[in-house]
Amino acid sequence: MLTLEKMQGNWALVTGASSGIGAEFCQQFAKLGINLVMVSRNAEKINALSARLEAINKIKTIVISVDLSDPMSADKIYQEVERRNVRIRMLINNAALCYAGQFDGETNEFYSKMINVNCLTPIVLSKCLLPHLKSFEDSLILNVSSGAAYQPVPYLGIYAASKSFIHMASQALYGELREEGIMVKTFIPAPTNTSIASNKAYSGKLEKVEITVSKALKILENDDPMLMTAKNVWLQKLFVAFLPAKKLIMEAGKMFKPNRN
Repeated sequence: MLTLEKMQGNWALVTGASSGIGAEFCQQFAKLGINLVMVSRNAEKINALSARLEAINKIKTIVISVDLSDPMSADKIYQEVERRNVRIRMLINNAALCYAGQFDGETNEFYSKMINVNCLTPIVLSKCLLPHLKSFEDSLILNVSSGAAYQPVPYLGIYAASKSFIHMASQALYGELREEGIMVKTFIPAPTNTSIASNKAYSGKLEKVEITVSKALKILENDDPMLMTAKNVWLQKLFVAFLPAKKLIMEAGKMFKPNRN
C-alpha cells in the first residue's frame, strides 16, 4: 500500500514547481525527506526554492527549466532524469495554463500552448516515466484536475475542457495501472489562492495553498482514484445530471462573463 512514510529518500517529480500548488507540494514533500525533481519554465524561482529546500531539509533536488507547452518537453524531462540516474516514484502533474474571457480574446498560439500544457505533456510524461514507476512495489501519479472539469463553462471553455480531458484520462489510468502497483489519483482542490484562480476571475473565498496541499496529503494514502478537497462537488454533479444543458450553460456563463464596465 502506498504511504508517504515509504517515500522518504525517494524521488518525486513536480511540474509547475515554481509557485502555487506545485511549490507547496515541493515544500511539504521536502519536510518528509522526499527528494525532488522540480520542473518549471521559471528557472530563477525554482533555483531559489531548490536551494532553500536543500538547506532546510537536507534533501536532494534537481531543477529542470523547460517550457511545458513544447510538445517535446516530456521527452526532454525524461532524458534529463535518465542522465541524472534517478528513479521517479511519485509524479505530480500540476502545471497548467488558463485563460478566462471571450473566446476570441486569445491567440491561436496560446490555445495550442494551453492544450499542450494541460493535456499533452502530463500524458506523455506519465508514459515516459512508466518504467520508473513500475520498478517500485508501489508508486504514484497525481494529476491536478479542477471543479471546472465537470461541466461546460462559457468564458472558461477551453480551460474547462482541457481539465475534463485530464480528469477522465486520469481515472481511466487508475483502472489500468492499479494492479501494477501504480496509484493514479485525480486531484480536485478547493478554489485555492493561486495565479490560476485569479486568472479565472473567481469571486468566492480562496483557500490558502498550504491548507489545500496539507488536506490532500492527509488523504493521499487511501485507495481511491479521486483526491478531493473541494466542497459541494456532489451538488455540482447533481446540477449537471438534472439541469437541461441550456440552463446549465447559461448559469455557468453568468458566473464567468467578463465585466464589460
